[in-house]
Amino acid sequence: MSYEFDREEIEKQVKKEKKRQLELWRRTLNLMFFNSEINQIQFNTPSDIVKVLNILLSEDAANHTFLPTGGGQDLKGAKLCYFNNMLIELDFGRKYIINASNLIIHKVGNDSNFWYADLSINKLSPIHSYEGNINASEDCIRLIDGKLLKPDHWYAGNLGYDNQGNEIPIPNNSELITRMLKAGRFVVFSKYSYYNDLDLAYDAFHMKNGAQDFLKYITKIDALTKIKR
Repeated sequence: MSYEFDREEIEKQVKKEKKRQLELWRRTLNLMFFNSEINQIQFNTPSDIVKVLNILLSEDAANHTFLPTGGGQDLKGAKLCYFNNMLIELDFGRKYIINASNLIIHKVGNDSNFWYADLSINKLSPIHSYEGNINASEDCIRLIDGKLLKPDHWYAGNLGYDNQGNEIPIPNNSELITRMLKAGRFVVFSKYSYYNDLDLAYDAFHMKNGAQDFLKYITKIDALTKIKR
């Protein structure tokens, strides 16, 4: 059986969805601004950061979040860590634990292609001991009581063996999490932003520049791409 696709119709629908999503992104980010004259706003407490991140996810506006270590994922939610409410848990499917510093919402340009959230994080002490340099992150098994174990058990599928040689199973509701150990930044754009089409975005380009230099770069490419819109 063969299928024929109307390329023109598909492109039309993609363009329509992009327009819809960018309007949703505009509307969602504008919820944080009580004064239309300002183009950035900052949040500093873990509770405020969590509230704002969840507002970003509340209007069906698709996002794409670029990590300090490279690559991008869709952020699904955020909440304060149950066992330490000074830390934040980001949900990308896998949970990422961060020590947040601040969250700044930037409105760059007249449309929302380059409106974004810049989430700065502080360093976080590792749970495990390491020889030599500490990695940017560490994986841990988190048990339901909050205890953190080395990830080796997760990959092995058990917690070892008892004195009788019986396998000790990993408790139900345990999960593999990632703790971000080094200071850095996440940046959140609309999934339909022009920035997402740039290869450098997935190479942690935002980490190769300070927050202010990155803002200047985004402002520049916003101006350069206006002619294409």
